[in-house]
Amino acid sequence: MPDAVRPVRYALDLTIVPEARDFQGRIAIDAVVKEKVSVVWLNANGLDVAEAKLNGQLAHVARPNE
Repeated sequence: MPDAVRPVRYALDLTIVPEARDFQGRIAIDAVVKEKVSVVWLNANGLDVAEAKLNGQLAHVARPNE
């Protein structure tokens, strides 16, 4: 995340099956926003994000090459 956005708490709810290649779940990130930003970058490699929300509202998920 950029310096303007600082994560302060993560809550994970994951379903992991050892024999399966993939997993499913939800991750909630509470963050302090120091200044107005138009984009919040998350470092995630190989994840298929189905939905993202910001303050309870649906947010656009930009993927590489978009």
